[in-house]
Amino acid sequence: MTSICRKYRKAERKPEYSPDVPVKIPVERKEKLNILFLPGHQPNGGTRTYQPHIEESEWNRELVARIESTYEGKHKLVRGCEWRKEKSYSDYTKRVKSFCKNNDVDLVIEIHLNAAGIPEARGCEMLIAPYDATATLAYNLISQFSLKFKIVPRGWYKSFQGVKARKSGDRGGYLMNEVEKVGTMCMLFEPFFADYRSKDSEQFLEMPDYGVEKMAKYFREALSYL
Repeated sequence: MTSICRKYRKAERKPEYSPDVPVKIPVERKEKLNILFLPGHQPNGGTRTYQPHIEESEWNRELVARIESTYEGKHKLVRGCEWRKEKSYSDYTKRVKSFCKNNDVDLVIEIHLNAAGIPEARGCEMLIAPYDATATLAYNLISQFSLKFKIVPRGWYKSFQGVKARKSGDRGGYLMNEVEKVGTMCMLFEPFFADYRSKDSEQFLEMPDYGVEKMAKYFREALSYL
């Protein structure tokens, strides 16, 4: 994949999972997946975007609803898991984990928007628990996204750029690691930094619907390559 070079005020931390280590790609994988999309954060939670009339949790919910109402691809979108209402992140995680186990969910994609408080922050990333099988799907999605919208992929998980592994105690890591325990792959999608206007964010947030349909179209197309 061709890297998109940009300058950062704050340097990326050295990857814990070295880019020199190859990922072990699974020999066999289900052709048709049961996929659960979840919007990150409680209502009125998450980051404030630079746009005054849309915040992260609202954007996340609008996108998930649009994907669910328009997707007609080869995979099955699993519905019925209520969006997060719990104040406790642990309670929310337990409910999602149980839902995945009881409904044969193969893959969870939780939608987010990134924020750094630094105007120069750029890039996209997919966060995962440290499992190579999940990393292959995460890389598939984030590399397609990076190339299509010219947004630099951030970080590494072994030989996959744009994928970052999180342990259970890391921010966002608890959900992914717990869900993986019931055999469900789980990833957090961070497409761009939304707290400042940039070439990354404006191509979505300057649109009348804040880029919701544009992003939903990307997922409708990208899922066909999983």
